[in-house]
Amino acid sequence: MSQVNDYVFSTEESSYPPNQRSLPFFFKNLNNSSHSQSDKIIGASYSHFDRPSGSRSRTSISPERTSIGSVGSLSPRLKTSKALKRLSVFDDDDDWDDGIEEEFLGKETKSLGKLYPDLEYVKPEFQQPSTAPARPVSLIRENYKDILEDPFVILNGLDLQDYKHHKLTELLNADSESLDLNELKKQSWKGLPTELRGLVWQLLLGYIPSNPSRRQSVLQRKRKEYNDTIEQIFNKSKDQIIWHQIIIDVPRTNPSIKLYSYPVIQRLLERLLYVWAIRHPASGYVQGINDLATPILQVFLQSYLVAQANVANLDPDKLDVEILNHVEADTFWCLTKILDTIQDNYIHEQPGIMRQVESLANLTLRIDEKLYTHIKEQNLEFLQFSFRWMNCMLMRELKMDLIVRMWDTYISEFPKGFNEFHVYVCCAFLMKFSEELKEMEFQEMIMYLQDTSKTENWDETDVEMLLSEAYIWQTLYRNATAHLK
Repeated sequence: MSQVNDYVFSTEESSYPPNQRSLPFFFKNLNNSSHSQSDKIIGASYSHFDRPSGSRSRTSISPERTSIGSVGSLSPRLKTSKALKRLSVFDDDDDWDDGIEEEFLGKETKSLGKLYPDLEYVKPEFQQPSTAPARPVSLIRENYKDILEDPFVILNGLDLQDYKHHKLTELLNADSESLDLNELKKQSWKGLPTELRGLVWQLLLGYIPSNPSRRQSVLQRKRKEYNDTIEQIFNKSKDQIIWHQIIIDVPRTNPSIKLYSYPVIQRLLERLLYVWAIRHPASGYVQGINDLATPILQVFLQSYLVAQANVANLDPDKLDVEILNHVEADTFWCLTKILDTIQDNYIHEQPGIMRQVESLANLTLRIDEKLYTHIKEQNLEFLQFSFRWMNCMLMRELKMDLIVRMWDTYISEFPKGFNEFHVYVCCAFLMKFSEELKEMEFQEMIMYLQDTSKTENWDETDVEMLLSEAYIWQTLYRNATAHLK
């Protein structure tokens, strides 16, 4: 596992020499450890971890690599990407950009200073709403200020008689003290309209209450709590190990989507990821969490845009700062809701992912014994190709719009959608390529499974078929626990 994945806070720093007191206890006295390149398994994008065995070795790390307080003294990061490229069998990290790593961590560190002039403290970009008239931007809904206060206002702009999701809108418009959340889950399972997706996600994740009398007060309180936390955390020294990994990962996030190339979005992600890591010391920040924040961010931004606007190509500098502030807070809380259901995926040794991979293998044995046998005969471990599927929720395998559609169903299955149901979806995904895989040998199989181009022509119909097959298998095997043993 990568050092960041193994991060755990320590309360016993005083017993170590001064030059190591800034390190978590896990990193202390590791300089004599060794790490065999043959034991590495490539799974999550931009990360690796050790093959589980009776004796685990870890990559050594020196104390000077753990601090980035001084740009001039920043030690070059281990060239992990170049090392992995020598493992041709496992080299499929096509999202890795060596140029970014050189820019941040090469011998010339001037670019780091330009992008982050003060690594010790990055002032939060929360601002008071400007008193000047907002710039007229056609992409933003005219009633966006009302939607900020009460997300249900978005229903007022829909022509309910012509709207194809009339059952959903009738449900949301029902004059009652509390919504029927079970019926809302049924509607969400089949996919949500773009205009209402943000509202429904917040309801099903439990971020905003179904009782209309409490909605505005809860929203105001949660957003204020997040803003106060930002001010508190960023006004003191940061944990440099966590912060270092975040500022390296954020520029790599969804490089094919223009929205994430803007500094304002990158700063937004850095803040919410760092706050989450500090509030969850058992795991800290782990590579892959940055990806899970992005579907939520895009969906919530879309709520304030007109229907024809493409959020992926949005210039966030044209948005009112109040929109960005509220979307950041809402994204943080909903991401927290999701990660709470899969947090053991990110703690030491990632036991949650290990259970999911084992469940996938046993489920494959029950559904397609010939494929399972072939995989085993080729000495291919399920961990070698499915770790990334679990860690990144198939976000490396599918386009963002398909991930968002898939999350409609996952959230309707909340709190088990991102944990239990996801395993069945991964099994359905593997079965899609069963016949091709049976004709391949080890190296062909792993390269094929890691190749993302095989789904580049997929659309929502393919994803909905995937979800339907997963549902059938879940219905058949959920209570037949023998297949998970």
